[in-house]
Amino acid sequence: MELLIPDWPAPAGVGAMTTLRGGGYSPAPYDDGHGGPGLNLGLHVADDPLLVARNRAL
Repeated sequence: MELLIPDWPAPAGVGAMTTLRGGGYSPAPYDDGHGGPGLNLGLHVADDPLLVARNRAL
């Protein structure tokens, strides 16, 4: 999984997270856009819930 680490100060207690499409287990159309598995985190779409759980566990 690829991480983007911000390089700016933040007040204590403030955090944020964002994800990219790559680095997970989901197939197309939830893939990384380059034919590799994707990091879909949403249960509200037609992705396999077991794969979403694996993605969330990362």
